[in-house]
Amino acid sequence: MSTKKYYLGCSGWSYRDWIGKLYSQNCPPEKMLEEYAKYFDSVEINMSFYRLPYEGMVKGWKARTPEHFIFCPKMSRKITHIKRLEGVEEDLSVFIERLDLLGEKLGPILIQLPPAMKQDFDKFESFLATLPSNHKYAIEFRNQSWITSETRSLMDKYKVATCLVDSPKMIIQDVITAGFAYVRWHGRKSWYRYEYSENEIKEWAKILESLDVEEVYGYWNNDYNAYAPKNCLTLMRKLGLRSDMIDF
Repeated sequence: MSTKKYYLGCSGWSYRDWIGKLYSQNCPPEKMLEEYAKYFDSVEINMSFYRLPYEGMVKGWKARTPEHFIFCPKMSRKITHIKRLEGVEEDLSVFIERLDLLGEKLGPILIQLPPAMKQDFDKFESFLATLPSNHKYAIEFRNQSWITSETRSLMDKYKVATCLVDSPKMIIQDVITAGFAYVRWHGRKSWYRYEYSENEIKEWAKILESLDVEEVYGYWNNDYNAYAPKNCLTLMRKLGLRSDMIDF
């Protein structure tokens, strides 16, 4: 069995159509995180992309999860999509200070770039240089123009992970630019509504096992019909991380 550490889960936990599947039949929204944490030891915080979580909300997430649970927040769209990485020093400080309330449960911060944002290395390096070096970061590129050796060199320089991706628009499986890997599964034929097959998940298990890193963070974003938790549990089985499988 691999000695690398896996942190696997889903892109969020607050989904009503998971009730009666992953969650118990009468699970109220405020109990979803606790039920989620019975199966997974990590999760992406998707809502942090849309608005800054309240202090009490962040402290509550920390209090309601097991000791070694890890949260990976998605960076604010104000930074990535509105200001498009420019003049964001204060916004970065506010965002990171708030999520730092998670303490030891704070994992890598996901930075998702807009699909329309094409490569601009001067702006990109200026942004990378502003990122506090005491945190881990992963960047998800959604424009093919970024997939170059120049981008890889910059990511290597700042020790920022290139997000490995499985989506209808792009598949990146083996670009390692940090001491950890970060993976997102969005679906293949369609975004968010695609259920991966056993063979597709088996192939990803082999890829993850082959990566020369100490840690792998991986999140399923095909939340429709509870495909995300189902596929994640299957992957965990393929990796030997669990032997049981709940009935979806």
